[in-house]
Amino acid sequence: MGNLQRRLIVVGVILLLFVGVVLVLRFVDLGGGSEENDLTVDLADQPGPLFPSEVFSSVTFVRLVDNQTGAVFQATGSEDSSLAWTIDEMPELTPTPTPEAAGEGEETGGGAQELVPDATRILSAAGQLASLTPTRTLSQVEALSTYGLGDDPHYTIEFSTSAGNDYTLYVGEQNPAGTSYYVGLPGQPEVHLVSSSALSSLLGFLTDPPLTAPTPTPTATPEGGEGEDGS
Repeated sequence: MGNLQRRLIVVGVILLLFVGVVLVLRFVDLGGGSEENDLTVDLADQPGPLFPSEVFSSVTFVRLVDNQTGAVFQATGSEDSSLAWTIDEMPELTPTPTPEAAGEGEETGGGAQELVPDATRILSAAGQLASLTPTRTLSQVEALSTYGLGDDPHYTIEFSTSAGNDYTLYVGEQNPAGTSYYVGLPGQPEVHLVSSSALSSLLGFLTDPPLTAPTPTPTATPEGGEGEDGS
């Protein structure tokens, strides 16, 4: 009888351990499943592009206005080439020639070299507008003016795309960390946070217009020889 009782106790302990292991495994599975569901919800809550139908479009026109200083920059792209841009309007530049440049002008009889639009720089900065995607969207906003938006936003950006559509974007202040700009769309109460790197270059055109020196034209070598006397 004693041996039988001991065997029953051992079997009971084994059964309890087995049930405990099953419950633990089931609990862990449920916890993992719950985390996956939470991750799915978080991904679904991520804001999409501000202009979803233009993600793959190119920007063909851009106009920036600093509503605080009145500075304006406007550029139009060529229909024939994405690397051809014309600057229609920009802040007035104050030339600051160096003594070396002034001396060169006196010797050659020429003046300061005329600058041309830096198409690569314009395309790189303006091209990001069509695919702007916020890192976060604030839907419970009491006053747009708190973020530098509202009736008098810091900046107004207007642009057109290759799809033939026109858009307006309002840009306010930067967040306290300086990593994002607060932006808004006409008639919408939400405030979006957009990475500063996506807008800083473009907004910089209001103080540092995208200009560059023209590519020099190669000088043709006279036929008949390398020297002036043909030797």
